[in-house]
Amino acid sequence: MRAFNNDDLIRILTDEESQCRMLALEFLSEGYAPSHVILPQVFAAWDSYGVAQAFPDFAILSHLPIVPTSIAECCDRAQQMAAHRKITDPVARCAGKLLEQVICVAAGELRPHFEAIAQVATTSKIFFRVDTRSLKHRLDLYELEADTLAVRLDSAIETLSRQPNDTSAFRDGLQAMEALRFRHPNYIDMNTAIANTPSDDDSPRSISFKLSLGSLMQFEQIGVEASLARHLVDQRESIYVNTVEALVRIGSPLAAAHLLSQFNSAQPNAQRWIARGLQRIRATGLAAEIAHLRARVLDPALWLMLLVAEIRQFEEQSLLRITADVQQVQTYAGALLDALSVYVRIHATAPGSRGLQQAFMDYVQGANQEIQSKIESRLQ
Repeated sequence: MRAFNNDDLIRILTDEESQCRMLALEFLSEGYAPSHVILPQVFAAWDSYGVAQAFPDFAILSHLPIVPTSIAECCDRAQQMAAHRKITDPVARCAGKLLEQVICVAAGELRPHFEAIAQVATTSKIFFRVDTRSLKHRLDLYELEADTLAVRLDSAIETLSRQPNDTSAFRDGLQAMEALRFRHPNYIDMNTAIANTPSDDDSPRSISFKLSLGSLMQFEQIGVEASLARHLVDQRESIYVNTVEALVRIGSPLAAAHLLSQFNSAQPNAQRWIARGLQRIRATGLAAEIAHLRARVLDPALWLMLLVAEIRQFEEQSLLRITADVQQVQTYAGALLDALSVYVRIHATAPGSRGLQQAFMDYVQGANQEIQSKIESRLQ
């Protein structure tokens, strides 16, 4: 299970500074944080600061944890927020994102709320991504026996082996896998499903692997970390990128450990994706492990990505090391600025924090000067 409860980031969701609130929510979103208190904090910020002002970039979040007990309130809020507003209105766009995230929940949890979701979806064009027909199909699949679902999955695989770009067939395969995994959890051994590296062809075995990996990106499964990790050293971007995503979705200390263990064996581009994965995952002791790895990295860009990954662990024990290393950075990096903004906020009163705050301000000043210099050179 996950080793962090993200209380430090969750506290910032109602912070006075809009930028910090948004960054905290983005970090929680990127890490697939599962906490049941995140959404209530988002709602509290909406009620205090206004929907558009609370989280200015809410509409472009990739993930929001929705627990079953919040679904009814999500439907009510989405309908109220979208009412009488144009689809370009920031509040309406937040409503669209909210209901869109609701239907990402496992279908079994959505059954009691289907009518409400369907009704809200008809009230505004902003809900164009809420496909209620597809949701109804997912719900119907949950009623089928395992063997019947397996036949549907095989049918999707057969279609994809002939028409690999058939997005409808891929969706059907994912939906059949969802129903099998949640309604008949012992029917498919996901470790076996992803055990072997697929070939480059469109064979049924290769398609089955891709569907299995896609399903693990949608819904995490503890226990498949080792089976996933072997694909981090695959030469194909489509494989190692999705593998990183599936490991981040799991978010366990074991997932983080496998990202670290495969780092040196991965190709350079894959290493960047692994570093990005380490920015998004949190685990006890991971900050020190990332620092140890970073000390052996020669590529400046990769070193910087790993520095951001260490900072985003938000461990107080890293404060002095981060302070010293930030002073070495001479190039502008938005990811570093964002991570430091939140780190400084979380540890504002920690011993040594004033030194980090000064290093941060110096870095911001240097970054601004670099940007200004680039602008001036382009105007000449």
